Amino acid sequence: MRGITRHAITDDGIVWTDGKDKSKAKVLIEWSGELRPTVKEALAVKCNKDAGSILLFGNMTDQRYTMGGWKSILHDLMTQCGAAAAKRRIEFRKRRPGHPGRDRSPRRKDEEPGLRWTKT
Repeated sequence: MRGITRHAITDDGIVWTDGKDKSKAKVLIEWSGELRPTVKEALAVKCNKDAGSILLFGNMTDQRYTMGGWKSILHDLMTQCGAAAAKRRIEFRKRRPGHPGRDRSPRRKDEEPGLRWTKT
């Protein structure tokens, strides 16, 4: 995610290139019901005049976030989402696929893994 460039975004999805091994084939990540609007929203964010020209999620100097910087921003976002959910009286829990605490309840075939919100 940290290295997605704007030119990798196509009508069919996002073209992913391995940043470490250029001999690997490019992969098309096709649009899903959640991915397309998320990327569209990220593209609409107004950036510093020097930032945001190359990377979809570039920092203020249009460089790729470090892993620590990315984790810090994600942590801040999840904290704000939790507070907003509590204010709206909606349960909010971050779940990662394969994590021991993940929800193992059956899913519909068309349901994508990831975050779920439930009314309390």
